[in-house]
Parts: sequence; structure tokens; C-alpha cells
Amino acid sequence: MTTNLHYLIAGMAVLLVVLWQYSHQRQMDDRNSLMFRRLLTVVSLDVLAELVSTCFILYAPYSFGVGRMLSNTVFYLFQAILPLMLLYYVCTLCSSRVISTGTVLRMGIPTIALVFIILTNPFTEKLFYFDSTGYCHGPWYLLLYISALLHIDCMSVSRISSPADRVSVGQQILCAIKNRDAQGRFVLTIRELLGTWAENAARFTVGETVVGIVRSVEEYGTFVEIAPNLAGLAESCSGLAPGQAVSVYIKNILPDKMKIKLVIVNHSLGQSHRFDLRYFITEGHIDHWLYSTPESRKRIETDFAVAACNPA
Repeated sequence: MTTNLHYLIAGMAVLLVVLWQYSHQRQMDDRNSLMFRRLLTVVSLDVLAELVSTCFILYAPYSFGVGRMLSNTVFYLFQAILPLMLLYYVCTLCSSRVISTGTVLRMGIPTIALVFIILTNPFTEKLFYFDSTGYCHGPWYLLLYISALLHIDCMSVSRISSPADRVSVGQQILCAIKNRDAQGRFVLTIRELLGTWAENAARFTVGETVVGIVRSVEEYGTFVEIAPNLAGLAESCSGLAPGQAVSVYIKNILPDKMKIKLVIVNHSLGQSHRFDLRYFITEGHIDHWLYSTPESRKRIETDFAVAACNPA
């Protein structure tokens, strides 16, 4: 929460600078400029409201329940109004005519419904409430946000035993939208953004010693991940467990078989390790993604017209 507070202060400062700079522009009388000022003002007030509500949550004593409820209600009101303001501003950019009141009201029906829910929340506590433990989510909390699912099979080509092996709560990640599930949630994937076998293998050379993470211990060997989308096979070694950090020597790289032969040189590193996500794709649209090398018989791919990821 303290880090979020620092971001809020920085965001408020940036928005105030932008608003101050824009206020000195000469062309302030046309409709687009007017809508931009209104949108920027609402964004600034939204950041200010979140800053105040965060301060109430962090520092206000439990007796300040009315103040905490009021500050959060005002913040969520701005959150509900912002999409409508943005939509209205885009419409003014795309149309030279004045948008009719009826059109504005039709665009604002979801916002009006959400505003009603927010205003009645202090009595219903459907969105959020406060108890002795602090801020709590209500059963309708997700109405304020878009719910999405990132399945464990879509987090990387390398198999992991838990999503915590790849991401953490509160971490900001880049995803691709795969489809929607039966509940209407967006299904996300990140493994296609983390590089193909060739792209990841190009980062390593034979004879190099690197840190790896044990992902699976089998009778015929131990699979060690050396990048989120790349794992190699080492000979079995006693005392290893999935999730353990080890040092490995890269003995050979075989693109035609998509294999990397490793030798474990140190399995007593003693510290936990998780690779940072390195993105090879950061923008655009993906129709089809092929992980395998051209010369390999094994095909690992993702067709975005098909619902499920194709695990390795």
C-alpha cells in the first residue's frame, strides 16, 4: 500500500503539470478542447480521491469509519464516471456534430446503474465495507473491474507446479487475450510473449554456467528451467526437489531436437529464485504462434482460434 501511495502522489503531480501546461494553450474555446479539459479534470480528481481514500485506509483510526466509507465512495464514483467521459471525448473527436442528449444518455446507462450501486453501497455493502480487519471486498466488487483468468498451462512452456512459480500477487504483467470462457471471463496467456525455443536458446552458449530452477525430478534425469520458456535435462542427482535453485553447466544445445543437455554443478545455492519475465512480443496481434524450431519434429504451437493452450 505504501508503494501505491507513492505512485498516486507521482501520478497526481504529473496530471497537475499536464493540466497547468494545457491551461496556457490559446485554443481553448472549441468543443474538443473543452471535453479534454473536463476529462483531464475528472482524471485528476479521481487520482486525488484515491490518494485521500488510501490515506484513510492506511492511517485513519477505526473510529473514522464514516470518513473512510465516504472517501472510498467518492473514489469509486470517479472510477465509474471515467469510462463515460472517455467515450464522450472520443465521440467528440470522431464527429463534427454536437452529440444529442439521447445518445449521451444511452451511452451512460451502464454508468448510471453503477453510480446507483455505488451510492447505495454504504447501506448494502455489496461493493466494499470496513470491519475490524480493515477494507474488505463485497460480493459485487468485480462489477468495478474486468475479471480475467490466466491458466497455469498458459504461463510458460516449461511446466510449473504453481502459478506462484511464475508470478506473484500485485505483479504487473503483459498478457495476450486468448478467448472467453463459459463464464464470460477473458482467458489470458503470457507464454507466447516469452519467446520461442530458438529465441530463448540464443541467449545461452555451450560451456556457460547459469542459475536454473529444478522443475521435475524423474528416474531418467532432472528437468531444470534456465528461462521461463526454456528447460534442459540433467542427470539425476540426489537431494533435489522441484523449485530448488541450482547452478548448471550447459553441456550441449541441440536445436534439431529442442534439447539442452545440462550438468548440475552446485545444488546448494540455498536461496529461492524466480526468473524475471522477459517479453519478446510487446504489441500487435497474434494469430498463430510456433514455439518449435523448423528442424524439430515436435510441434509446440498456439492457434488463437482454438480454446486451449497446447502444453509442452
